[in-house]
Amino acid sequence: MSDYHSFVGTPNAVGSVVPQRVYRGPSSGNNLGPTVSFVQYGQPGVFVGQAIRPTFCRGDPASTGMLDGNVEADVRYNNPMIKIRIEWPGCQPYALAISFEEKIGGVTRRISKAVLAHRVSGVIERFRNEFQRSDSWRENEAWAPNRIELSRFVIHELRNVAVGSYQPVIVISAP
Repeated sequence: MSDYHSFVGTPNAVGSVVPQRVYRGPSSGNNLGPTVSFVQYGQPGVFVGQAIRPTFCRGDPASTGMLDGNVEADVRYNNPMIKIRIEWPGCQPYALAISFEEKIGGVTRRISKAVLAHRVSGVIERFRNEFQRSDSWRENEAWAPNRIELSRFVIHELRNVAVGSYQPVIVISAP
């Protein structure tokens, strides 16, 4: 595994891959789950600006542009919570736990890919908002997350980097 998420491991990216350092936890290794890939409107990735909407993961998958949006997300972990990790260049490592289960009609089930995209988009938005309130010395640089419109963030895929930890491969689309 490379030290950074990059173009080499991210074929067909629709923009510039954010060169995040790959999280290495005590349980990183070869027994990790598969990468969760997202496709929206026939293109790799899902736009955070669309997936963040409360209505994104409800209703007809065709309305989201994710034809496999109702497919159960292949997240392999026995605990119903996973950590989403962001290691944006120049920022402190960021992690936030999300549930990959939901209760519908009294029945608990794994979430769909559309719901997963929605929840990961919420983590990205929260990271960006918290960065905006920080005193980071890099906040005025062009690559600072608060300088990039949320609508340009794309979750290309979600990689299992350690047991219970996933890291989104984030792409910044052209303006």
